[in-house]
Amino acid sequence: MMPKCNYFWVSGAIRLVAKTLKKKALCDMYSLQIQDHFNAIRPWIDVKVFGIEGLEEKFNEVFIPEITEKFAPVFEKVLEKNPSGYLVGETLTWVDFHLADFTDKCITCGKEDIFENFPKLVAHRDKILSLPNLQEYLKSRPDYAI
Repeated sequence: MMPKCNYFWVSGAIRLVAKTLKKKALCDMYSLQIQDHFNAIRPWIDVKVFGIEGLEEKFNEVFIPEITEKFAPVFEKVLEKNPSGYLVGETLTWVDFHLADFTDKCITCGKEDIFENFPKLVAHRDKILSLPNLQEYLKSRPDYAI
């Protein structure tokens, strides 16, 4: 996951900053919340990525509930309330990339169907990751394990 300072730099460089102070505060709040969830599951990502034996049961006890009971319901509800399909306001902001990145990591490092009950979250991830400029960049960058 990209460090938050990178999201800030990118947002300013390509003008993905929210338009009002209230929307900027919402972006910051959602980003901090995403980061909290990431910090809660960070040790369990290694379990999946590096195939550490004997921890699958513990992974299911920690990772899955953190995502399906704490993270996903909150962001699904936020996305349901915003008809634009973006997290904050009517236009794309930097926090949309943060959310899409984290959602993608949960699918990649967790279970493919982890968001089966959260269609708005999956639709948001797909919408952001299918942006033409992002797709162009992703084709040219090196492939990493996570």
